[in-house]
Amino acid sequence: MNVRIVEGCIVCRQCECQAPDVFEVPEGAYTAQVVDASPSLSREADVIRAVKGCPVHVIKLHRDPKHVRDTVQRVETLTT
Repeated sequence: MNVRIVEGCIVCRQCECQAPDVFEVPEGAYTAQVVDASPSLSREADVIRAVKGCPVHVIKLHRDPKHVRDTVQRVETLTT
């Protein structure tokens, strides 16, 4: 899994709240930053919540396709 933030972040800190060991917003920053671009699979559900919750859709996630279905099911279970 690889994660990045593209241009357009509005610094709402939502990603930092969902996955603080993957994202951070330094004091005075104009964009969130990825502090762990390749988080472990154990953090995947938190990263997916951050991706889904980003109001401007600037968090981009690339995952190994064989893990996608299992992870989506896990996140849906956690969010319902």
